[in-house]
Amino acid sequence: MKKIGLFEFTRRLRRLAENRDHKIVFFIGAGCSISSGVPSAADLTKEWIKKLKMFEVGDSLSFDEWISTKKRYKNYTDENSSVFYANAINDLFPDEDQRQKEIERIVTLRCRASRY
Repeated sequence: MKKIGLFEFTRRLRRLAENRDHKIVFFIGAGCSISSGVPSAADLTKEWIKKLKMFEVGDSLSFDEWISTKKRYKNYTDENSSVFYANAINDLFPDEDQRQKEIERIVTLRCRASRY
């Protein structure tokens, strides 16, 4: 990821904010998104890994059998799932545009549901 200075960040943010077609979301971590209705990294990872398993092998293996064959997920458990967030999102959504659309889908869906 490219690092930018504070002034460049501010100018880029201002330009985005001026365009009404853009929506800005900050991922600030530490559970702040949870109170807004967005799932935690752990919950998203659990969801994505199950989808990845279904894409790769369907029902031909149990989840435990499948995960034991995946070196990238060595020692995976539901309790430590957030550690595997980057692996899961990159494996399930290999293209940057796909990852962005997934995050937009989650934020839109969850935030819309939390308003009611």
